[in-house]
Amino acid sequence: IAAALEEGRIAPGQIINVPHKYKYSDKVFTEPYGNEDRELSISEILAESSNIGTIRIAEKLGKDHLYQYLKKFGFGQFTSGQTDVRAWPGETRGKLRQPTEWEGIGLATIAFGQGVSVSGMQLAAAFNTIANDGEYIAPALIRGVAGPDGVMHPIASGLRRQVLSATTAATMRDMLAGVVTQGTGTRAQVDGYSVAGKTGTAEKAWVGRSGYSDNYTATFAGFVPAENPRLTIVVILDEPDEHLAGRTAAPVFSKIATGILRALGVPQTK
Repeated sequence: IAAALEEGRIAPGQIINVPHKYKYSDKVFTEPYGNEDRELSISEILAESSNIGTIRIAEKLGKDHLYQYLKKFGFGQFTSGQTDVRAWPGETRGKLRQPTEWEGIGLATIAFGQGVSVSGMQLAAAFNTIANDGEYIAPALIRGVAGPDGVMHPIASGLRRQVLSATTAATMRDMLAGVVTQGTGTRAQVDGYSVAGKTGTAEKAWVGRSGYSDNYTATFAGFVPAENPRLTIVVILDEPDEHLAGRTAAPVFSKIATGILRALGVPQTK
């Protein structure tokens, strides 16, 4: 959605026809959280996790632009920004295929999160980009090093690049705040603060063969306060008993954020 806004393929208030069933290539997709045809705004598509609405936006954007922005957000590569240099031991690039390999339903599924895999740190860095007025800043494990004199010497900042305009980033912050006030992420709310974020309920791929199992990963990623972010937090639950992220990962985000905001003394915003 951020890429389509940045490229002018959609507008924030635009309304899109979102049918309950939608054929793309040789597959008929069914909307997971609705059973009727609807007219949804871009914000509603995001807030309600509409797969078909997301597919229709991706069609307007095209696979080459979608791939370019996924790369700019840091997916499919080490967070160091270097091809063969891990930012820390055990880091993974995740999986993001070249658009020439997106055959059949590739554009549709990658648009809503299947056919691509990311690490928690990549997801945090991507949300951090929206929080930072559209600038990607490579994450680091430490802030600085104390010398013999006790003075803290900051670590030089790593890779930085502008992914979105500040205007698009601000629009995305507003829409992600809507996910928490009236969408799938209402349980991520924090008393006294506005929150921006997104639920992710992902079917887990089989190991050793193609396709998806009956197990899930539940994720909530976001930042707080929404209008002037101080924290970006990602919660990932592997195979929770209740698979919907809005019911599992979102409340954990709320509890973590509540404690940290209090510890840092961040003034309440609402």
